[in-house]
Amino acid sequence: MQQQIIEKAKDRVESMLKRRPCDQDPCDYLKHKRREAARSARSDDKEVSNHVDKLDRYRRDPLSGDNRGHLQQALDEGNLERYWHIVSERIRKLEGEIEILKRSADVNRAVVDELDKRMKELGC
Repeated sequence: MQQQIIEKAKDRVESMLKRRPCDQDPCDYLKHKRREAARSARSDDKEVSNHVDKLDRYRRDPLSGDNRGHLQQALDEGNLERYWHIVSERIRKLEGEIEILKRSADVNRAVVDELDKRMKELGC
């Protein structure tokens, strides 16, 4: 998995370098892209934290997150199977979103590392 992240980061950096405007200083361009990647990693980390909090709250009290009233309706109808299906699917969805955000943050941190290497090679 870690190797896939590193390869993805290298591909992103190569793609960035191909899109660099020819009149722009390479060091300035790489520094700008590094700031963007670092900002994205921080943003992803913040979203992971928010999603983990949301998941914890939902696990403690599923009805508090019942914006559409589906859970309450299932309870009112006495349909516990439907109730638990909705709860488990919501938990599964949040866990999936957390994993996607973690991978995105990891890739963005790897992009920062790769850009640091490239800037060092260029003497930036």
